[in-house]
Amino acid sequence: QSKGVGTALYACPEALAGAHSESTDMFSVGVILFEMWSVFGSYMERVTELMRVKTTGRVPPVFARALPLQARLVQMLVSADSAARPSARQLLDMLDEAGVGR
Repeated sequence: QSKGVGTALYACPEALAGAHSESTDMFSVGVILFEMWSVFGSYMERVTELMRVKTTGRVPPVFARALPLQARLVQMLVSADSAARPSARQLLDMLDEAGVGR
């Protein structure tokens, strides 16, 4: 197991504790996708919102209203239950089926 690998802002709690797996990577993907699909007014707002998504597993209501599919995907990816997070293949299939990224 790797310890101290990655950026704390994107890492899930179990990765910060030293555990690493595909599921911990997918959590980070969820945080990164939320960041990519969001508009922030300042650096501090960005950090605050990313931390909130990480700790609560929920996206802001304005994000969910504007991008409901993306909100569901992010919330699945940042689930506290690592077994509930989709694999990379499952995420790609969901994005493809939804036509996201085309």
